[in-house]
Parts: sequence; structure tokens; C-alpha cells
Amino acid sequence: MNLHLQQISYGLPKGQHAMIVLDNASWHKSKTLQVPDSVWLLHLLPYSSQPNRAENLFRYLKTTFIANRVFETTEILKQAVLNGLIKSAKTLTASNRLENAHGHH
Repeated sequence: MNLHLQQISYGLPKGQHAMIVLDNASWHKSKTLQVPDSVWLLHLLPYSSQPNRAENLFRYLKTTFIANRVFETTEILKQAVLNGLIKSAKTLTASNRLENAHGHH
């Protein structure tokens, strides 16, 4: 894992960062893990057999707005996430209005 993190860091242009989303495997939280300054680790919540709404939203945001992209700055990354949240909220609001108009709950 340390070699993998070093390779990710080495491949980044100067001044850029990588955010890696990890599950809670023991090697992702090892005390011997050496995380370069340019790499940020984001650990998912502990496993649940039923994904909660936040996990579903995060999965949608990740795959639709931030996956497989390089962001020049943290601010640009934050803006991409914010734009995704706004678009998601508009979609959910429109969907709820449609369901309510048809009497579905």
C-alpha cells in the first residue's frame, strides 16, 4: 500500500493533490502506512448491509462528477462536489413533486 501511495504521489503534477476513497480494510488503516502530503485518504463509514442515503448520494457524486478527473485545486474539487449536490437536490425536488402530484409516497 505504501508503494502504491508513493506512486500516486509521484505521478501528480507539482502542487496537486489526490483524494483516495478507501474502505475500512485493515491495511488501509495500518499504523505503518506512510501517506505522502500530496495524498489525502477518505475512509468510508463502517460496512452496513443496507446502504444509507448518504452513501447512495456519495456514490452518485463520485461516479458522475469527480471520478477519473484531475482537479487543479481543492477549490475546483469542492465546486464540482457542490455543483453535483445542487443538481442532485433539483432532481430530487422535481421527482418528489411528480410523486406527490400522482399520489405516490
